Amino acid sequence: MARVGNGEPFIIEKPENADVQAERFREYIQTPLLTNIKISFPGFDVYEAEPLTVPSMYADRPLLIYGKYRGAASGKMVITGITGEGNYNRSMAINGVDPVKQNQALSYLWARNRIMLLDDYGKVPGDFENTKKEVLNLGLKYNLLTAYTSFIAIDSEGKKQKRNQYNC
Repeated sequence: MARVGNGEPFIIEKPENADVQAERFREYIQTPLLTNIKISFPGFDVYEAEPLTVPSMYADRPLLIYGKYRGAASGKMVITGITGEGNYNRSMAINGVDPVKQNQALSYLWARNRIMLLDDYGKVPGDFENTKKEVLNLGLKYNLLTAYTSFIAIDSEGKKQKRNQYNC
């Protein structure tokens, strides 16, 4: 549940810790910074953006939106919502922001989160095979471990050393 709400898990292992954890949880959810968050991308061809429903934003939690886009980086991103002081509307220009090769990790962030989302919600009866196929394809394309992919490590140096040791 914490992951779905972009929150923090509160685990109570002993009954005597319940009051402390309940108070931590109450403080955590008491004052969201931004609620009813909507994000749009006018003039920017964004697709497969996640999360589909943006959770409320709290003081210690960043707002993470990830997705893909086609064509040039142009247009803007508009974030709207409600704060304790009223309506919130922020527009950020995308123009002139070029992808940086050193930020290749962002595509892996998207893929990992997409796989996690599919694992969490993709077990809907009747659609399991399509979900499994998408998870498998993402794992192979991005070299990520999934429920349907694995890795094999081959130590070619160790093999060479053994051959040399036995004069083969």
